[in-house]
Amino acid sequence: MNEENQREPSFFLKHVIRVLLIYRWTWISITTLLVLGVTVAVFTMTPRYIAECMVMIEPGKLNITEFKEVYDPTMSQTGMGDARREFTETQYHMLLSDPVLEKVFFRFEFGEHEKFKHSKEPLKDFARYFNVNPIRRTRLARVTFEWEDPELAACALSFLVKTYIEEYRRRRLGITEGGLEALKDKAAELRPQVEKKAGAYQEFMAQHNMVSLEENQNIIKERLKEISANLTAVEADRIRLESRYENIKEAVEGKRPLLDMPEVIENEIIRDLKLEVVKVAQEISNFSDRFGRNHPEMQRMVAKQSVIQGRLDREIQSILAGAEAGVDRIRKQEEELKRTLVSQEQRVIEQNQLAVQYKFLKEAYESTNESYRTIIKRIEEIEIASAAGSKEDNVFEITSPRVPQFISYPKKKLSILLAGIIGLFLGIGLSFLLYTLDGSIKTMEDEEELGLAVLGHVPAADKNPSGESRPDLAGYDKPRGVFAESFRSIRTALSLARAGEPLRSILVTSPTPAEGKDLISINIAISHALSGKRVLLIDCDMRRPRQHKVFGVNINPGLSNLLAGQQAAGADECIRETLVPGLSLLPSGPIPPNPMELISSARMKEVMEEYVHAFDLVVVNSPPALVFSDAVMLSQFVQGTVMVVRSFSTRREEARRTLDLLHRADSNLLGIIMNLVDAPGSRGGYYGYGYNSYQYYSADVSSADVSSADVSSADVSSAGVSRKGDGPGGLTENRRKSRQRPRPRFRKSTPEPQEAVFES
Repeated sequence: MNEENQREPSFFLKHVIRVLLIYRWTWISITTLLVLGVTVAVFTMTPRYIAECMVMIEPGKLNITEFKEVYDPTMSQTGMGDARREFTETQYHMLLSDPVLEKVFFRFEFGEHEKFKHSKEPLKDFARYFNVNPIRRTRLARVTFEWEDPELAACALSFLVKTYIEEYRRRRLGITEGGLEALKDKAAELRPQVEKKAGAYQEFMAQHNMVSLEENQNIIKERLKEISANLTAVEADRIRLESRYENIKEAVEGKRPLLDMPEVIENEIIRDLKLEVVKVAQEISNFSDRFGRNHPEMQRMVAKQSVIQGRLDREIQSILAGAEAGVDRIRKQEEELKRTLVSQEQRVIEQNQLAVQYKFLKEAYESTNESYRTIIKRIEEIEIASAAGSKEDNVFEITSPRVPQFISYPKKKLSILLAGIIGLFLGIGLSFLLYTLDGSIKTMEDEEELGLAVLGHVPAADKNPSGESRPDLAGYDKPRGVFAESFRSIRTALSLARAGEPLRSILVTSPTPAEGKDLISINIAISHALSGKRVLLIDCDMRRPRQHKVFGVNINPGLSNLLAGQQAAGADECIRETLVPGLSLLPSGPIPPNPMELISSARMKEVMEEYVHAFDLVVVNSPPALVFSDAVMLSQFVQGTVMVVRSFSTRREEARRTLDLLHRADSNLLGIIMNLVDAPGSRGGYYGYGYNSYQYYSADVSSADVSSADVSSADVSSAGVSRKGDGPGGLTENRRKSRQRPRPRFRKSTPEPQEAVFES
């Protein structure tokens, strides 16, 4: 049992090697073609480069306010581990989502590339060049982009990552790309309104020549207050001046004492004049007492008094006139202030009307401008937050893409090596698949499954030493060759097929045509003839006869003539001598219209019995057994039947059906002979029977020993020839003794004429 187990691996290995040798051109061709194809492809295709960068994606901060006593950093016990994993996987898919890829696709005009011009789904095809590879047990992911231009690959990948981070930050800020676009659209809508209302506001200000309505209003109001205050002061002055004028006028008219008037009392001139008047009056009084009124000095004093009094009166009149002029002036001033006050009040009214319009324009402008500025500020906040991020960010670009320096695809050496390995495995797999699907007989195990003994294996025919192409006569042309040795082995096996009784007649057939039954039957006959026996080879294939062509004899007359009664059995006209000593040929004769009727006639049995007694061995060649029933009928007239199969050609099912036919006819099946055991490989390629080593072993045998070496020990015993008789003389003696048996006369072979037409 152990020995069998030890043999099984060795047998399996040999079996594998044999299959590989049989189909070696299959796997060698596949491997070679694949390697050549991949080599041409990798050297002609455009190289691609891989740009890569590193991205870190951390889950967002979670505020668990309800479970204050829980502390689980990994969140594995709270069920957050799956949530984090789902979050990161979601981000990996969002990184290569259509909106992000679409921006990259149009930003770098990939749509103009030949790969995407005629694509039905260019974005999906474009996504195949990107890849996201998470790094295990980290929060990092390697993002790659493979493209033909290394600089473009780095730029596109950098833009992709930045776009993704901006999109992520926008989502975190609570606004999508559509929301941001809506804000931008609203800002674009409000901008012309703001400009229009600002223009109306500025035009209003310029039209009314104001820097600011509030300032104008303040100025006008202050002016109004000033005018009112001045008017009040002027009115008070007017009243005071009128009262003074009236008092002075009454004093002048004598209604009241003039000298008691404050204006008079306070006037220094009048006061001085009054003093002079008093002084002059006193002097006059003094002179009057001394000199009298007529005294010149007295007259001078009186004149002086009159002058001073005139001056006093004129001064008093001047005061009265001044008071009257002051009253007139203050009245005019009052009237002017009153007119100015009315005008200013009118301006205030007009300014109030303008204030209403101003307020409306200003509020409309400021309201629209405030909305516009709010939207612009929000857009700026989003864009700044998207670009710069914040302390709450959890998506980062760790390493920026660099321009790749080395070709990533194709890897020429690796591709060629993989092509060789894959081609080798594919070729070997195909070889074993072909071997499995091939239903032909290939191995000794296939033959043994048929239930018959294996009589021998015939390799490809040896070449004729003279260069003449005669494969059917290879056993005679090269008796020391591998081919002849295989038939000597078959001859030995046939001699042992019937224990205790010599084999006198053999039928050689095959399941289907083109399996080598003609070659086998001819060389079996040659092998027995070279051993010293008288052998008759009968060509019973009256449908496609060819053995007369092999030996170069006439086909007519032949077996069909004998069976039709046109020739007597044993007539020398039917049997031909051949170039092989001891071998005679009975050709098929003209092809009859009814071969089966001739073969199944009693005449066929009589012919076979007569020739079996006349020759040591009769070898009958028949048509294929599955095609015609001639072989089944002929098997009834011989002692044994041999079935020829061709390796890698004869189907096992066809061989079984042939055996079933012969078994049902009670044929004596001697065994199977396999033809062309080397096919489809070289000599000895599958079975490895050592034919080449045999040829090497026998290479030194001289040509003088050929005739004596043709007979094996087993054949010598069966033929009754002793070892001492081996050699040229012994064989001649053996043939001489064998010819003492009665035998028919032979007709010498002549050049083959045109085949005669069979006469029924």
